[in-house]
Amino acid sequence: RDAWNTLASDAPPLIRPRLGAAVGELGGAVQTRSATRASRLAIEVARLALDLELRYRSALEIDIERFHLWTQQLRIHASSTDLGGVRGDVAVVEWMRDRIVRALSREQLRRLDAGLRALRAAADARNLESAADHAARLGALVRQFPAD
Repeated sequence: RDAWNTLASDAPPLIRPRLGAAVGELGGAVQTRSATRASRLAIEVARLALDLELRYRSALEIDIERFHLWTQQLRIHASSTDLGGVRGDVAVVEWMRDRIVRALSREQLRRLDAGLRALRAAADARNLESAADHAARLGALVRQFPAD
């Protein structure tokens, strides 16, 4: 909250109210010890913070971080046995792939595509535990990729 209060006056007007609300809700979820809600809100705060960081970091770097956040969102949906959420998250990371491929070597692209196929297969098979595992691996993989 202190960091947000310091940055809020400089935040773009379209981001400021959404990020402020998300930070407040996250604080409430932490105080009530609502782990799932706090996890979801932490990801939302991180996504909105990335919008602020676009002024200082490359779009590719932000897209890599967004991809990672979606894999973490998928893990939360899987732990909540939310198959629809998992399937939606798979679709998003498949779409996000196209935003980062320009920076990847052939080997990195091969590994990413293999991981995405495995993730899709797990979601299609309704195997949420396996989908969460593949999402964790993909999240770690994309963070190894070059940002520029």
